[in-house]
Amino acid sequence: MADINGGTAITMTILKDLVGALPADVELTMVGGQAMLIWQGYFQAIYPEAFENAVDVAFGTQDIDFVVKDFKAVEAIVDAWRPRVAATVRRPDPDHATPNIAVIEIDIGEGEPIIIDFLDAWAKPNRIKNWYPDLVPIEMSNRELKVLGVRAVLLSKIANMLVVGRHGEVYAKQVRGAMLLLRLFITKQLDDGDRLAYRNLLFALELAMAPRIGSAMLFKHGVELLDSIPLNHQGIDSRYRERTLKPALDRIADKRRTLHERMAQSRQRSTLPAK
Repeated sequence: MADINGGTAITMTILKDLVGALPADVELTMVGGQAMLIWQGYFQAIYPEAFENAVDVAFGTQDIDFVVKDFKAVEAIVDAWRPRVAATVRRPDPDHATPNIAVIEIDIGEGEPIIIDFLDAWAKPNRIKNWYPDLVPIEMSNRELKVLGVRAVLLSKIANMLVVGRHGEVYAKQVRGAMLLLRLFITKQLDDGDRLAYRNLLFALELAMAPRIGSAMLFKHGVELLDSIPLNHQGIDSRYRERTLKPALDRIADKRRTLHERMAQSRQRSTLPAK
């Protein structure tokens, strides 16, 4: 299991301290890497062995992304934090193409300052196919807040690579970390006999089946999205396995084989001498 190297890594202790100092009337949503940290802590308490054996995954984050209602909320948060830490507020210029309404730098005396991005409420994710609310209420430091759901965390990490264009093993490890969280989410539902597990199985299958997502992650970045599915879990209904899961896996294999052949043909044509 790996963290992102360099700078001041955000730990659950730091996160809980910051959340505990928030004004009671401020609505807060946590997204990004800190959402991964929260889900990691949740599932690690249930399935510790899954993290002991995890390789090539990352849950670390070096900044914090909060979603708030408006800049007044940011000001209230900074006023609450300043007695404890030195906080510097920066607002983006109109020319900045960013959803951030403010960026705060906090010096906690442990190396580089912590960067906190505050996003406007419009940036909150909507429902994905109305299967699950992607914002989950939780309790932290004796207050209620919302955190990005497991499926949306995975989508955000995939988007970092395929949409934003962030490449490299660090980002691939983050995607694998989010995949592990989804696999454990489905595992727990299956362990509990929750039929909603099959909606998440379908979600994972559709991600892997989509050429611009599943195939792109595999062929461009070496990340197999099918690993987010607990394929050997005994709780998967035998009829579902035969009628839905197995045919879907066969279709994915066929599509990838065809795409691989086309890629090989394209490379072969590109190496032919010009006439």
